[in-house]
Amino acid sequence: MPIIDSHAYFGAPPESVRKGSVEEVESVLGQCRVNAVILTSAMGETGDFQRGNELLEKAMAGHPGVSGYLSVNPSYPDESVEEMRKRLGRNGFQALKLPRETAGPRLASEGFKAILHAALRYTLPVMVDTASEADVRDVIDLAHEFHSLKFVLGGMGEQDWETAVRACAPVLNTLLEIGSLEADRDKIADAVKGVTARRLLFGSHFPRLHPLYVLGMVRDAGIEDRDRERILWRNAAELFGLEVPEEPLQPRSASTPPAPAPSGSQSGH
Repeated sequence: MPIIDSHAYFGAPPESVRKGSVEEVESVLGQCRVNAVILTSAMGETGDFQRGNELLEKAMAGHPGVSGYLSVNPSYPDESVEEMRKRLGRNGFQALKLPRETAGPRLASEGFKAILHAALRYTLPVMVDTASEADVRDVIDLAHEFHSLKFVLGGMGEQDWETAVRACAPVLNTLLEIGSLEADRDKIADAVKGVTARRLLFGSHFPRLHPLYVLGMVRDAGIEDRDRERILWRNAAELFGLEVPEEPLQPRSASTPPAPAPSGSQSGH
């Protein structure tokens, strides 16, 4: 069964032993039999999202199976819209990403709404990091307001994943990306019951987590194989319009430097 990692990082936390280069991502994910990955720039979390997008675009070139999220920053809506105009939907960028670190106190800010209004013309998915019940509620409000866009709740609300499942169940333009340290018993099976397997995505968060940690949640879950297939690759292929390579990822070259890591990031493994 192929695997698409719908949420990994280009760039590693400063305290990590990892580099966060595309080649390292390909190597580690390839060893875990992952066929394709969508990367988000770690630099995008520091506020220098334009430089982060630029470096990620260069790093993705020549790496089949590697796509990217275009980072935006609600504090700079005009600059974010210009980034979308320059890069979104081309050069490997398959979706938007709002990092939690640059979102401000609340996700449903006027700056982010201005960005989403501009995003309506692209009809590409929007990945939003969610780390609390308040984050989940904000994304639900945005999904109601921008009902033609599809919102992916990155991290599935983390410790508030049960709230995320309940809140997203009736809101059909939302999906849950399952990667986080929260590995509660029956988490994946409960999510399948709550929102169906068609609205769940595998994301490793590598190098902050190890792919096998999150893969284990899916493989050990008491769900049917067809649901596992949906979570591990089919949903991502359909949502992001990806063709799944037949072979797992493998390093192409060592020519691309890693993205500078954001300060104050959580530790990787």
